[in-house]
Amino acid sequence: MQLLKRRIRQITNSKNSEVKSEIRHCICYHQVLLEVYWRARNMYSIMLMFHYFVTMITMCSDLFILIG
Repeated sequence: MQLLKRRIRQITNSKNSEVKSEIRHCICYHQVLLEVYWRARNMYSIMLMFHYFVTMITMCSDLFILIG
């Protein structure tokens, strides 16, 4: 977010005639980054949930063996 803010600030401060196209480019780039973030978040949440359940099953099995 900080880089996006800085880039937009640079664009608006410049006297460039293609400000609109540069802002569009920043928006598209930001949307791509958000899409990558959401995909990674979904993938890692599934992996962490799987890891949690495997750990829980292992601990329960170990306790059953220790008690029995």
